[in-house]
Amino acid sequence: MSIVPFDGSDFLSYPDRHRWDFQGPRGNVVIRQAGIEPSLLDVGAFLQTWLLYGLPSQFLGRTLDDLDLFKDHDEFGSPIISTRPLGDIMSEWSRNMGREYWALDTNKLIAWKNRMQKCIMLARDTLLQVRSTSKYDGLGPLCLSLASVGEYLNQVLKDIFFDRDLQQPSRISWRIHEKADCGDVLFVAMFKSGWCPHRLAKLDSSEMFSVGKLWYLANLRPPWAETDHGSCSESACKLDWVDEGRYVVKHESGECRCSLQGPEQGQVLSILDQGAIPLISVAKEHDPEGLSLLARPRGEGSQFVAISHIWSDGHGNPDENALPQCFLEKLSTLVKSLPNSPESFWIDTLCVPISPPAARKKAIVRLRESYELATCVLVIDEYLCTLEANQMHVLEIVTRIDFSKWSERLWTFQEGRINTNVLFQFKDGPVNLERATEDFRRSFNHIPSLPSHSVDTEVLAHYTASHLFPEQKDLADDYDLLPMVRYAVCSRSTSKASDEPICLASIMKLDIARILQVSVAEDRMEIFWSLVPKLPIGLAFSTASRKLTQSGYRWAPASLMGDLNAKQWNGPHDSDSIFEASASDAGLVVKLPTFMISPVRGEAESAPDRCKKSKEDFFYHVARVKPGVNLSFCDENMTHYGCAIEETWHQDTHHPRESEAVAIVLSRIPVSLRSENLPHYSIDPEWIERGLMVTFDPSSSDHPGQTEPIVAKGFRHVTLVKTGELYQELNPSIRHCAQTTLKEPAGNNSQHQEIHNSGRVEQIVRAYLKEHPRTLDLARQICVFEGYAQDQDEAVILDFVRSVRDVIRRWPLVKIDAEPKLMTWCID
Repeated sequence: MSIVPFDGSDFLSYPDRHRWDFQGPRGNVVIRQAGIEPSLLDVGAFLQTWLLYGLPSQFLGRTLDDLDLFKDHDEFGSPIISTRPLGDIMSEWSRNMGREYWALDTNKLIAWKNRMQKCIMLARDTLLQVRSTSKYDGLGPLCLSLASVGEYLNQVLKDIFFDRDLQQPSRISWRIHEKADCGDVLFVAMFKSGWCPHRLAKLDSSEMFSVGKLWYLANLRPPWAETDHGSCSESACKLDWVDEGRYVVKHESGECRCSLQGPEQGQVLSILDQGAIPLISVAKEHDPEGLSLLARPRGEGSQFVAISHIWSDGHGNPDENALPQCFLEKLSTLVKSLPNSPESFWIDTLCVPISPPAARKKAIVRLRESYELATCVLVIDEYLCTLEANQMHVLEIVTRIDFSKWSERLWTFQEGRINTNVLFQFKDGPVNLERATEDFRRSFNHIPSLPSHSVDTEVLAHYTASHLFPEQKDLADDYDLLPMVRYAVCSRSTSKASDEPICLASIMKLDIARILQVSVAEDRMEIFWSLVPKLPIGLAFSTASRKLTQSGYRWAPASLMGDLNAKQWNGPHDSDSIFEASASDAGLVVKLPTFMISPVRGEAESAPDRCKKSKEDFFYHVARVKPGVNLSFCDENMTHYGCAIEETWHQDTHHPRESEAVAIVLSRIPVSLRSENLPHYSIDPEWIERGLMVTFDPSSSDHPGQTEPIVAKGFRHVTLVKTGELYQELNPSIRHCAQTTLKEPAGNNSQHQEIHNSGRVEQIVRAYLKEHPRTLDLARQICVFEGYAQDQDEAVILDFVRSVRDVIRRWPLVKIDAEPKLMTWCID
């Protein structure tokens, strides 16, 4: 616990003023104070003073002098630091700051916002550095609390700019999987409190879940906490398993043995033959122990309720169109108690025939209408029916619905979004969530900015994104719904893979009958993709782990579900919102900027033997290297590029032939990282772009004025970097030393040559740097900028040696066009 106040000076330079230093790469950070490694407690106290006391002071324009405000005691009486008073301080400040004279000037306000964002970013990066290194694991709870403070201050900025009707600052994430996660300690606590590993894995996979929201969830009672999740895994919860071979139709109580009842099947089949929707009504017979189920066609203006449920709750039946009498009585009571007291209902278990197949297909084709034309949709979920909504805040109701099994199934996604009146059945009655959330939104004020705001807005935003409220429903008439559907269904699942294309087609109003003509899941997904009239160009760069295997559709993801950890599943940048691609029998047709590349064959007189590697060797190397390996490219102007080889484009790796040509296709014209409004350094890359390495028949691109797309095979995802000025100046020297080493004769023993070259690199480098002091100075600048903080020439020289050896391993350099050309491709 720190009792040292912030010194009141500049936040960004605080560590330097007090001689604190963070060195080393991510995962192996070393923290020193005045050159000495301090204790864990001292590091924690420094972080508290700097980030807890210092960061808010940058907003307030004054120091937090009364540190006693933050002192508190835990449940055992031990002294602790509490961030609760900060909410009162900042919310009151946010109410008053708008009246300050400087804040009335928009330009000054924006400049102030940029400074505050920079402070928050530094705080975030510092905490991620600490969390990336295991030796500081003991600071996990502290980093969690400080990250929560940072998130709150980020939200304060957003609230202020929202209130002023100005562009809000971006949300800063404190959970970045490839770096570190300031919220990871919460997952340990949630697992111990009874959360299912599968649901925790879904929460952990989404960096969109803030630390604040995770903290909110961790303080709620876990869903199905009374259930033993010992046999659940990260990939599946046992409560979701549906085994039709062992399916048990559930009664209202474990002791009930009432009979299964259903409508007369002849009536249902006749109604479907008429092109109508069968509706069910329940009436008591003379026998008080029996029920009478009547099936009638939906007429114009008929009021009925569509029932949405999940089969894992036991309300399905794979053998016959029948349900237990006890459940039907409950269902009838629930339906009749709804507003306007509708008499009839529709439920798939009774209204979609098990057989014959022709009748079943007719019912499936009309599934969307069954929910769309209903007076309302009533969601019956076993978990929600155990909870009392009247005891909950609307945000908890939203969260509990998100936790339910109903929200995790694919079919229920369309069932809950295509009708404007969806009711969720709780123990104490139905809840119209749309109306409840709308009331909350209308009463929500951004000023004063409260600590709860970031969680409030995130809970509602996540639910909206997953379920698509009515204001977004008009998108269903257009193809641009696809990225939103992917985001909403990625965490959902279905027991039958072949059901997914049917459900997706229903959501997007595509021709379900076409999909039902085939039965295999892959064939159905191929038809689904072919039915979408326009596709986002980002699909050419999708990192989906499973893609279709059929020729012409190898670009297409095999499913919109899963791949929760996949980066850029929809493609890089904004490529998922540019609908200029189309499906064809030969592949995905796109028009994109392209760099042609070719491995150097070597010049007869000066290039070493290694430079004579064939294109086949180049393909062999690229196909097998692990993600992260770099290639060096060079254009005709001797400008250098770095090409990081990323994941394979398709799970069935393409093996190019030596006769094929190579290109790198980008999702956009390279965008410069340089800005007139922002400082840049000569070491900074000029641009960094994600791309796709493809191979193709060179004869197909040799025709003047060619208009037909060039058919190409996707090979590897890549990241192409045009290096900065400092590297551009240094690279020729590295290349010269590499060439000098490779030219030296070493007999016929290639292994001996490798050893010989390895031993000679350092000698050659030292001699070269001695003759070229400017090169040594460049290398020194790069080492310092990259965080090595090397102040000794010996260390700089050894780093230069490593760079030369790296170039030797990746020799020869690859030739690349000086500028990209806009070309039309058919990628498969």
